[in-house]
Amino acid sequence: PSWNPRLGPSFKIGLISSDLLRNHPVGNMMRHVLPLHDLSRMEVTLFIIHEQQRYQVQQVSNRHILGEVHIKMIGRGPSVTQFWDAAESVEAADHVNSAGICILFDLV
Repeated sequence: PSWNPRLGPSFKIGLISSDLLRNHPVGNMMRHVLPLHDLSRMEVTLFIIHEQQRYQVQQVSNRHILGEVHIKMIGRGPSVTQFWDAAESVEAADHVNSAGICILFDLV
């Protein structure tokens, strides 16, 4: 897919990782980093890739971390156990593109 960000009043960044909001070094770091984003100047979208992350997003203990951050599910199944094939990668890229993301951070 071709990149086509919808430039508007705010800059759009995306974050993707199977470890967001988990008890994992990446998740622990992001608990401190996410609240530092100036959401009056940018939009932040978390791309979650498995059902365990959807559960974590719904937890009250994570509400103060997420604030007005957008959440989009782009994965499949209860957990990540294998790499995406070419078709799944293109589908995920389409989701990111349709969100108008200017910069995507892959927090592997």
